[in-house]
Amino acid sequence: MARFIRALQRSANQALTSSSPCAAGSGRLASGAQLGVRSWTAPSSFPSRVRTYGNAVAERMSPMEANLLRRIVKQREHLMDSASRFPLPTEIGAFDVMDNPGEQQITLTRKYGENEDIRIEASTFDCCVAVPLTGLGPLKGEERYHITLRIHITKGEGSNPLKIICSSWPEFLEFQRLLVESEQQHRVVKPYIGRYFGALDVRFRKSFCQFFGERGIDNELSFALHEYMKNRKKIDFSKWLGKVQTFVEQ
Repeated sequence: MARFIRALQRSANQALTSSSPCAAGSGRLASGAQLGVRSWTAPSSFPSRVRTYGNAVAERMSPMEANLLRRIVKQREHLMDSASRFPLPTEIGAFDVMDNPGEQQITLTRKYGENEDIRIEASTFDCCVAVPLTGLGPLKGEERYHITLRIHITKGEGSNPLKIICSSWPEFLEFQRLLVESEQQHRVVKPYIGRYFGALDVRFRKSFCQFFGERGIDNELSFALHEYMKNRKKIDFSKWLGKVQTFVEQ
């Protein structure tokens, strides 16, 4: 049981870790203005308060179990207080956000111009890189988190979509692969995965960055996604703790 408590404390610390910046990549964008977001109230699946436990529950527990339960309740209260102060937005810039509860990704959609539809599938944090203790000044020793973006841009019904794979870091967006998809690619075993963005001429890269920036696919979007995922991580952790609390109380 003691090992379980220590593991729980480590999980809590990881859930509350802030993102930090990372080194530049060949496809990253220049910085710009802050994005506007619209917040939402917590859904019914995320309770407005932590369920406490009564004396009857505590009396039938061992001291170790009671201590574990107190830690769970205290941690959930802290997480829910943080989530209430920084609620998840339903919009990021010009994009509508679908949270996809229970999935390891969210979906952003918007229309651009008369016939463009843009859909972005953003993973939750899928890896992190430690900042060396000797580098990056005040950021040394911290962790910087990574989000994978899969962007689909279509122009009208029946058009072949432009697909872009991006790496999202806390303060910049890095383009990795570009591909105009065709129906034939779904019929082959090993389809073409697109051209590496960093291999393009610098003038092409600059023009593509301007093209995507006009559509709101830029560093500000990357920053907002990291803030979103940090708060979503806290909410998911609180829900998980709620299930653990129910088990311990039984």
